[in-house]
Amino acid sequence: MNEKVFINNQFGRICGLFSRDYSPEDSVVLLVHGFNSHKLGNALEPINDALVELELLTFRVDLYAHGESSGSFETLTVTKAVETVIDSINYLKTAGFKKIGLIGSSFGGLASLFAAIKVDDLSFLILRSAVSSNQGNIIAKSFNLNLNYWKENGFVEFESKGVKKLNYNFYEDAQKYDALKIAPRINFPTFVIHGKADSTVPAEQSIQLSQHIKNSKLFVINNADHSFNDEQNKLMIQEIILFLGGIGFSSVKK
Repeated sequence: MNEKVFINNQFGRICGLFSRDYSPEDSVVLLVHGFNSHKLGNALEPINDALVELELLTFRVDLYAHGESSGSFETLTVTKAVETVIDSINYLKTAGFKKIGLIGSSFGGLASLFAAIKVDDLSFLILRSAVSSNQGNIIAKSFNLNLNYWKENGFVEFESKGVKKLNYNFYEDAQKYDALKIAPRINFPTFVIHGKADSTVPAEQSIQLSQHIKNSKLFVINNADHSFNDEQNKLMIQEIILFLGGIGFSSVKK
């Protein structure tokens, strides 16, 4: 049975969902969704289901201003997303978990990268189609936002699962986050996955990122865009299972 929890933090609260009942002796995998998604979003669902089938405990969270977590979407920034991931990891540590893995998708991948360098004892990091830099430009391109108008007006509105409003502070804040600069500081096993035909986040970002992380494995899926089809998801899952087996990450509960 899934267990929903709420974590108090500086922005209000974070909503998280465990995949089952647990004890601190379990290994746990924290899953972080992308921009304008939520903890039950499609991108990470196949990964979550595969981990559950392996009897691994998962913990999916809603980022700041997403899903059931606190915050106004218009005040979203990369910094607030990073803090959400850090606070979620600290919650798991406080709960007594000793083995914590981290998986981030797209915008959540960028947040996970910068959260990862603030903690020193993650078991692994998996990045699915992660943004490494230029998050503000990627959002502008994805939603056809005029950067000059965004700056002059102070905010923009766009249609995506309803009308969304986003302050220009998002763009300014995102300029501070270039994962290539901090990648050499990541010293735990990392698996970088990206679609070669990604039209949202260029695959070259992940290729370069992997080259800057010491203990990194790269898997590029031919013909895959930012969203994967069923066959591409199967390929991704197979490689993730091989990666986890190679580093010896498994569930305590059998």
